[in-house]
Amino acid sequence: EIAAEARKKNPGVEIITGTIESLPADRRFDYVLLSGVFNLSCFDYAAATAMLTQMYAHCVQGVSANFLSPLSTGTPSAESSYYDPADVVGFASTLTRRFTLRHDYRNNDFTLYLYRDGDAAGTAEWPVSVPSAFVRRPHSSPRI
Repeated sequence: EIAAEARKKNPGVEIITGTIESLPADRRFDYVLLSGVFNLSCFDYAAATAMLTQMYAHCVQGVSANFLSPLSTGTPSAESSYYDPADVVGFASTLTRRFTLRHDYRNNDFTLYLYRDGDAAGTAEWPVSVPSAFVRRPHSSPRI
């Protein structure tokens, strides 16, 4: 339904629906979107990150995917999969240093946006390696 509505509103834009596995390996798209799939209990963290990696490989501009959050105040469902936003951010940083996580729009969801922008200064470079002693974590000792 979302794709049909998008086609109506954007008649000149190619909108493809299907699985990531059904895409030709050499085909790239401006944006690769996924909605609601990771909510299914058949997905675990490894499967979700593998699919995000494939999605990112197919994008020119970016990726968007949503997840169920364990920080929800709703009743959890055994038929659903929940992902810790901190784990998802940690994974996102292995693909790109340009990402956004939105956890403010619904009670039980968050959305990850991964960006690929080769024209912006510094996006082709990875950050310098910050010594772990400089990084503050919940159980780290202060640096002396």
